[in-house]
Amino acid sequence: MVTAKVGPAKVRSPYEVTGCDPPALFAGHGIAGPVRFHEEYTLAADGPVTILTQSIRATPRGPFRLAERTLGRQLRQLIASDLARLKNLAEAEITEQ
Repeated sequence: MVTAKVGPAKVRSPYEVTGCDPPALFAGHGIAGPVRFHEEYTLAADGPVTILTQSIRATPRGPFRLAERTLGRQLRQLIASDLARLKNLAEAEITEQ
């Protein structure tokens, strides 16, 4: 189960890991409310930094297909927020060492 904040609400959803090859790959799929999604994260070293690439494929179900653009925009905002939080956590650990 994963928990995500979507607007003011928290959504819990089932999640299945479909790929894991540390430290280079993590992938999975799940259902978040009315949306089925598959996501993949890849990490690659580039000198002293790590490049994180994230991709997601999301498909609204039922009547929510009519709000696909709005849901897509919210999903992109959620991902950007999550990645910014991850970046801050990772950089904080580096400066603490």
